[in-house]
Amino acid sequence: NNGIANELFSIREHNICSSCLLTTKLSADDPYASHRPLIAFAKSAGPPSIQIRSLKNDQNTIKILHLPGTGLQAEPVSIESNTSILLCASHTFIIGYDLIRFEEKFFIPNAYSSLPFSLSTRWLAFVDYRLFLVHQSSGGIQSNVSEQYASYTGAMLNAAKSLSKSVVKIGESVLGYSGQQMNNFNEKSSPPKQQYLHNHTNETPSNSTRHRHGSGKDEPQPGIVTVVDTLKLFGSSIHDEKQNWIVAHFQAHQEPIGYLQFNPSGHLLVTCDTSGHYFNVLEIHASPYRCTRTYIKHLYTLFRGDTDCRVSQMTFTSDSRWLAISTKRGTTHLYAINPYGGVVNVRTHTKHYVVNKANRYQRSIGLVE
Repeated sequence: NNGIANELFSIREHNICSSCLLTTKLSADDPYASHRPLIAFAKSAGPPSIQIRSLKNDQNTIKILHLPGTGLQAEPVSIESNTSILLCASHTFIIGYDLIRFEEKFFIPNAYSSLPFSLSTRWLAFVDYRLFLVHQSSGGIQSNVSEQYASYTGAMLNAAKSLSKSVVKIGESVLGYSGQQMNNFNEKSSPPKQQYLHNHTNETPSNSTRHRHGSGKDEPQPGIVTVVDTLKLFGSSIHDEKQNWIVAHFQAHQEPIGYLQFNPSGHLLVTCDTSGHYFNVLEIHASPYRCTRTYIKHLYTLFRGDTDCRVSQMTFTSDSRWLAISTKRGTTHLYAINPYGGVVNVRTHTKHYVVNKANRYQRSIGLVE
């Protein structure tokens, strides 16, 4: 009544890296009904685990979820939840737990990078390992957007980066050629036994490099996004032939993806690559039959700037007409968009509600500003 908020819960520890409140629907078989509401948090040091505490009964720890991995934790852990799933993600895996009994529901081990993910009320979007043609949806991004609409400054920066990469490759090739000449000289002057050992040791790195950077079908491919239904997903095999949980599977960028974000309703998805020059706003027209019939419509490309940066946060308004994006350079960018796409004008953003898309009648009589 007096406008003063009281502190209900506080953890004053230096090694907490992520936390979230756990809100779920009432269930008759909920063993933790007397302890709710609950809070979950992950620590950045020690064995990888998630602690779940009660905000009701003296903040006691009621559950500890042990994550894969041995020894001290060496990578960050991010946790997020909706009304049915507690999601835990690191650079190597994504795990989903049921919010009623906290039992493991699904495990995704083969993602390209697990940290860029987004969880809506039901769907989960993450960066996949490669593009599976049998599950590919229609639409998406098939070309490099930044090269099509690059400014003069951006073109000069891209040229400088390409030049620097070329110089580095030339230097590596020259050093590699000179090192090969020295090895050949040592082989000629060495005895046969030492020469055999030298050749045997030189074959192992080349074979491992060829296996790691080979051009086989299992080679990782950047910029691939998969959207799954968390209520249907279970187990660890995402791209199973008989699966029914993949909502969409498409290519969003040519470069590695740095951030993903759903809007509040879950039908819009914003993606950006690791450079952070531009952001793609995609609309997901999901098919109830199979993911190959899902259509990914590209609504907008939002440009930020020509310098590289990493996105730290994306936030939609409740009606999805405004999008705020914050970067680790200390800047925040605000964009006006329409949930259905199209031109942004006075008609679309001066009302306190989302107006319908302008039709031909309105345009012909001059009602559209």
